[in-house]
Amino acid sequence: MEQLENAFSEELLKKAAVKGLFGHEYNLDQISFVSRAILKKVAGIEKSESKINYDNIKKFAKELENSN
Repeated sequence: MEQLENAFSEELLKKAAVKGLFGHEYNLDQISFVSRAILKKVAGIEKSESKINYDNIKKFAKELENSN
């Protein structure tokens, strides 16, 4: 959860009904040349990749549904 703590304020995280991390996806074919060059440099990737965690998405949805 360190990623969430770095991205959002403590106040917001305390008020959140549920929290989750879902992975990432880089689709280099859908972005401009400049954006692609920056992303390759910053993220250190050479090709498109998808690391979406569908199990975490389903778990988050169930937790959110049960939080009401």
